[in-house]
Amino acid sequence: HQDFNAAQVGKHAKNFLWHGLGKTRGILLDTSGHRLDYYPRWQDRLYPDHPPLPDLALAGMFALFGPHEWVIRLQGHLFALGCLLLFFFLVRRWYDGRTSAIATAVLAIVPMFSYFSSVTVHQVPTLFFILAGLLAYSHRKWGLLVLFQFLACYSDWPGYYLAVVVFVHLGFVERRWKLAWIFPALNVAIFGIYLLHLYAADPEGLAPLRRL
Repeated sequence: HQDFNAAQVGKHAKNFLWHGLGKTRGILLDTSGHRLDYYPRWQDRLYPDHPPLPDLALAGMFALFGPHEWVIRLQGHLFALGCLLLFFFLVRRWYDGRTSAIATAVLAIVPMFSYFSSVTVHQVPTLFFILAGLLAYSHRKWGLLVLFQFLACYSDWPGYYLAVVVFVHLGFVERRWKLAWIFPALNVAIFGIYLLHLYAADPEGLAPLRRL
């Protein structure tokens, strides 16, 4: 499972480097090799089932360090470390340092967190941006919250849960319903942007939209 994911994500990242954003339009491309003329219609290989942000970030790391296995693993570990730091500061908003450290240590040894931190998947980068958004929300940094909401949603589909958490707390706890509805509306807008992104990648054949 780990090797399959590393190969898949690494392939997408290398395609961004080989073919450029001008051709891929920033959408995951599920082909192998440097040449696209081997495919009757390479646009049919555009892969819309995951948003592209983690793979784009990995392409940046490949550009810096080269397309190596350790680079693929490093990205997951860096995002996981970031998750632990964000979680510590998020807990620290309401509890003392000792409690925050214990809670963070428990998260670090949770088997699923440890496993997904070493597997190259989209969930850990998404969790990073969700936690960053929650920390921004706890400080009422609305601009940062919107930014992290967008980044979470463009990392993977669970990123859309961030708006649900904010909506529930603002609406049912603080009774600020007008403000609360902004964030589900932003979810709809972000998904609309993603659909436009898919359309722009293949406006003639609409292959990514048809495969979604």
